[in-house]
Amino acid sequence: MKVKNLGEGRKELYIYGDIVDSEWEKWDWESDFAPSDVKSFIDQLDGAQHVDIRINSYGGSLFAGLAIYNQLKGINVGLTVYVDSIAASSASIIALVGSLPGNRLIMPSNALFMIH
Repeated sequence: MKVKNLGEGRKELYIYGDIVDSEWEKWDWESDFAPSDVKSFIDQLDGAQHVDIRINSYGGSLFAGLAIYNQLKGINVGLTVYVDSIAASSASIIALVGSLPGNRLIMPSNALFMIH
């Protein structure tokens, strides 16, 4: 999990790997992503008012994706979701948190959003 503090009440979260159910299922510790990672991220918000979420993931576990979506939906900050390249399968579910009122979902014309 990669988190950046952008200053002025902004943080950035990168979801750039497979979506897995738990820490022990991670094949790539630097990029695979689990609901427990979001919990750790939320615990580090420290008064942030806005979060940018950058996604480049083929997806993975449906239930992990739903848990991550619900965790992000429940925080009281503005969210902007960027689909940097691909948000497929369960990653597309996470990306949809950007479509909720008050949030933004940004996707370049050459990026891919796949729901199945």
